[in-house]
Amino acid sequence: MAGRFILTLGAIILFIAGLAGLFAPVEIARAIDGAASSALPIFIQLLGGSLIGFAAMDWMSRRNRIGGIYARPLGLGNLILFATAALTLGKAASRGKLPPTLIGAGAATGLLALSFAWLVFAHDPLSEGSAQSAG
Repeated sequence: MAGRFILTLGAIILFIAGLAGLFAPVEIARAIDGAASSALPIFIQLLGGSLIGFAAMDWMSRRNRIGGIYARPLGLGNLILFATAALTLGKAASRGKLPPTLIGAGAATGLLALSFAWLVFAHDPLSEGSAQSAG
């Protein structure tokens, strides 16, 4: 049940961020840096597509067991994605180079990174009983 909640939450957050990157790359580039190069929106759009792909993978896997040896590649991929995002946003925030609106995104990615670390390294999905496998 915990794995299902974390995967669903991660999928929703990644989908929203991916849609924004896919359909508003120029606006995001201007918000990040008003004097950004013309190549930045292309990279933002590529990132948006990647995030939507990760969101689809999480959404379609949310009913599978995750934790320990179960779905380890999925959990580890999410852990790396969210930990990298949290560390990158945290570093930018500590240097004062992060817009205030993205500080919340940094905190959310940090919490999701911790959640996936717990799922991959500490959670035992078999301890949840057979209720999950029936649903």
